[in-house]
Amino acid sequence: MSQRLSTGELAFIAEDVPALGAKQYQVSQGTTFADGKMKNPGINTLDNGIYSIQLNPSTGNVTRITKKGIDQNIADSLFNRYVYLPGDSVEKLQTTANAIVKQGENGPLITSLISESSAPGCKSLSREIRLIKGIDRVEIINTVNKEAILKKESVLFQFPFSVPGGQVRYSIPWGSVQLEADQLPYSNRNWYTIQRWLDISNGQYGVTWSSRDAPLVTVGDISIANLLGGLHFSPLWKKFSDQSSLIYSWVMNNLWHTNFPAKQEGTVKFRYYFTAHNKYDDFTAEKTGFENTWPLLAAPSEGPPPTSLLSVTGNNVYTEGIKPSMDGKGFIIYIVNSNAAESEVSISSKTADKLQLWKTNLLEEKKEPLNNSFTLPGKGILMILVELK
Repeated sequence: MSQRLSTGELAFIAEDVPALGAKQYQVSQGTTFADGKMKNPGINTLDNGIYSIQLNPSTGNVTRITKKGIDQNIADSLFNRYVYLPGDSVEKLQTTANAIVKQGENGPLITSLISESSAPGCKSLSREIRLIKGIDRVEIINTVNKEAILKKESVLFQFPFSVPGGQVRYSIPWGSVQLEADQLPYSNRNWYTIQRWLDISNGQYGVTWSSRDAPLVTVGDISIANLLGGLHFSPLWKKFSDQSSLIYSWVMNNLWHTNFPAKQEGTVKFRYYFTAHNKYDDFTAEKTGFENTWPLLAAPSEGPPPTSLLSVTGNNVYTEGIKPSMDGKGFIIYIVNSNAAESEVSISSKTADKLQLWKTNLLEEKKEPLNNSFTLPGKGILMILVELK
């Protein structure tokens, strides 16, 4: 199935692309293949058979998100609301006006709604929410055409999920953090930097949320407010983080004029993705974060389809990265065990008769030989030099 988008791009589903590998497709001239448009139940609603979404036609905010198999509206009425903060005072908070909701993509593969509205601090604001047929994911594309303003300001997007009693977790390089429980004393709690995902889960269900473009979030409230002028000793520096399913994506600010531009302007896209689930799982959260922030790359190809360079198997184990070694004789891979339990790991290749594995370091020194199968401790991280024989 394929669809020509309003941008002129051709969209299709690339199924079963192997990890650390590629899959080859042929694009031919002709009409796109379709088996009928997705049927949406109303003018301000979207449905792909997995998620059902409803927008408020007056504000453009999302008012309802449900998923098949979860008997709960997982979004509050102000979901994906634009928030503008003049200065650093939350009492002066402003939002959008004169919203117009219209159909965006409308095909067999992708369907979307677009809300266009006036917004303080912007020349224009567009918020698009997308569903893809058969894909367990909601996509949001917020496009801000920012005015150049020299006065102090902040721009945020509000995501009030409805997960009562939810535990907040978020990804960091080579690991994850439980909000408050895993934090060091005196660490910053007014805002957080996520790497690939943030998850909010209770015992019945939860959501895993990602952004490729906006890593700064606040949890529970707009806790960046009223800090200016009291950065060193302000009583507003948070000392404890309460669990909350309300998060704000902090996308723009010029609160500090040292080492930063005094103004921000122009058109910028902020992309968000989230998936609802019935149970939190470390590995699944990491996998979801990878899929959301490291999308497949499309490139021209000739000849036979390529095969995967390496195969890495192990429960709850993922490959963080791969690169050629500095001496040009092999590859460096970084593997991570996302779970607290140890895991048996195997590394193999379909393109080489034999592999020689070495534990290595940042200097890529051969520290210790490894068998093709070995044990990786819980939450363990390993840097491996792979030589193909």
